[in-house]
Amino acid sequence: MHVLLHQFQLNKVQFRKIIFETYYPLNHIENLIRKEIKAEVDLQYLEEFAHVKHMLSVEGIAILHHSIGNKITSANCTPIVRFFGFESGKSLLNDYVKWLVPITRLQELDSSVKIRNKIKLIEGVACILERNYPQEHEKLCNYCEILKEKLADEF
Repeated sequence: MHVLLHQFQLNKVQFRKIIFETYYPLNHIENLIRKEIKAEVDLQYLEEFAHVKHMLSVEGIAILHHSIGNKITSANCTPIVRFFGFESGKSLLNDYVKWLVPITRLQELDSSVKIRNKIKLIEGVACILERNYPQEHEKLCNYCEILKEKLADEF
């Protein structure tokens, strides 16, 4: 640095200004590009659910995405949840992860009220999928039947 200062007859302030203007914008642009790449999430598929987005809870969004085979990750959870009018991408991601493992779906269902609420939630998502996703609709209906049997047997 000392050599550059004397060679170009710059004081420290001028030197720092040159360094800042030369290197900072490049690093800043690279960071912006990285953020843009991370933020580019294809949400085109959500348009088919625009007419029902007010009907879903965060957990319903997680069930919907699991059912149609769209993964929710830390990169896309916030844009997805905001499309549906919510703020917390982390809660969506947590609900999605809970729904991925079948055993965790049943663990928290320890009362008849929880089971009835879960059935109502799943039936709501199943109704949304009925027309365009008949196989996924059938799977959710079968899961509701399992929950209804559990409700009848245990409570």
